[in-house]
Amino acid sequence: MLLATIIAIPFGIIAAVKQNTWIDTAVSTLSVAGMSIPNYWLALLLIVYFAVMKGLLPTSGAEKPASLIMPAICAGIKWSALIARTTRSAMLDCLREDYLRTARIKGVKERLVILKHAYGNAQIPVITTIGNALSSLIGGTVVVAQVFAWPGIGNLTISAVRGNEYTLVTASVIMTT
Repeated sequence: MLLATIIAIPFGIIAAVKQNTWIDTAVSTLSVAGMSIPNYWLALLLIVYFAVMKGLLPTSGAEKPASLIMPAICAGIKWSALIARTTRSAMLDCLREDYLRTARIKGVKERLVILKHAYGNAQIPVITTIGNALSSLIGGTVVVAQVFAWPGIGNLTISAVRGNEYTLVTASVIMTT
């Protein structure tokens, strides 16, 4: 979630400030692509490219810190896209307000107008989206954990489903929700 937020908010702000330019189009296109690609498919693509073809990252397990890179990217890309779109939308709403025009007329620097005044008021929907995404991310990492062979509640849930252990499935679903 931290990775998604760090990436998404600046891209959303830049896309809103540079509305109707190639930057806005690129951010919007990447956001739609990020929200459209299923986690398991992205996980397999990351494994094939970074682990098999390039040999840069381990394919599975949780032994090294490098083992966290691909699962974090895979789990965070969807939420990064959603947060970037929300940030862009909220910023566009705020950039049209009269108080920003007044701040510019008073001589406030454009960077300060955008980051302090506009983004300060655009944070409400962004923080709400991050909170919703965080709760969904906790329960939605079961597939990512399975693809990358991470030990934990996701792997336990899949094992319980395969073994028809309904009590354990119920318990793990309650824990993740």
